[in-house]
Amino acid sequence: FCALSGAVYLLNDLADRNAARQHPTKRHRPLASGKVGVPTALAVMVTLASVGLVTLVLVEPALGGISLLYLAVNVSYSLGVKRVVLIDVLAVASGYVIRAAAGAVAIPVTPSPWLYATTAAGALFIVLGRRYAEVRLAGDGAARQRSVLQQYAGPFIGQLLMITATAALGSYT
Repeated sequence: FCALSGAVYLLNDLADRNAARQHPTKRHRPLASGKVGVPTALAVMVTLASVGLVTLVLVEPALGGISLLYLAVNVSYSLGVKRVVLIDVLAVASGYVIRAAAGAVAIPVTPSPWLYATTAAGALFIVLGRRYAEVRLAGDGAARQRSVLQQYAGPFIGQLLMITATAALGSYT
């Protein structure tokens, strides 16, 4: 899954490299700054995804299907879902739940449904907390850094954080 995550991060950085050049810190990333070329990033991305998928299938064939789901969610995020309010955070949070499911398959156990509920609620809280911080730090330039951030301004994000914090605490308890 680390190899798959690396491939997904490369895809996202490839898709965002032009926008990242406008960001105060992201502009220093290897793809945005031009230190790493697109052909190199593509080769590494394909290699990581291939090695990750093959390894997971060899470990347990069911992990191959879970891996494809993980890749499908993350590729769709990189190709446009990240611009749709709420769907973006659901996509990111689902990655945590998919990893928990993969872990259960890898160590052949039947997890409690509460594992998934707690993981989902906690992940949503973390991802929304990051959106909250991004909106606060970016100020008036939030939409320039990430177009969906303008949708998270005001009391809306605070309400979402309270809901997900309550859900995370409740499911954990």
